[in-house]
Amino acid sequence: SVSPTLEEIGEIVGIDSRAGVHHHLGILEEKGYISRGSKNRDITIKDEISFTSIPVLGVANAGEPLAIAEEDNMGCLEIDSRILKNKGNLFAVKIKGDSMNQVVINKTTLVDDSYAIVDKDEDYNEGDIVLAIINNGATIKRLRYIDNAVVLVPDSSNPKHQPIYIKDSEGLFINGKIVLVLQSVQ
Repeated sequence: SVSPTLEEIGEIVGIDSRAGVHHHLGILEEKGYISRGSKNRDITIKDEISFTSIPVLGVANAGEPLAIAEEDNMGCLEIDSRILKNKGNLFAVKIKGDSMNQVVINKTTLVDDSYAIVDKDEDYNEGDIVLAIINNGATIKRLRYIDNAVVLVPDSSNPKHQPIYIKDSEGLFINGKIVLVLQSVQ
């Protein structure tokens, strides 16, 4: 079969310029998804891509733990299986807030309206980015242990965010480790 032209690809994916399409094809080629020949209309998909469906179970604040931590099925994200190390007990939450906007996981910054992929089975350690449930509120923070207390630490360009100290971990539940961040595509 014949590959579509750059214009046809641009029309399908909503990119107006040939240069923009060419740029994105270059990225796909670098990542090994496609190969391009020397002639026009010579694009080959390298492997059949399989996707893993990950449920989006709600919103987590990257700020104060205000969002109620109730499962609220907000659909699914279809993720290329090759970028997931473990396809086991994964779910996603939509990030609201900027308390973790200086954290980069797998080359993607944890910003407002992005999605955090949470692995419930992944071991978490001090320094990891986790989804914490505090008194029924969900938040994403860096996990620290200081003086017999659990400390959930922000990593933000916004100075208003402060660490959350939890002496009595009765109301705390670590729901999993953040293993991947995906930007929302508008």
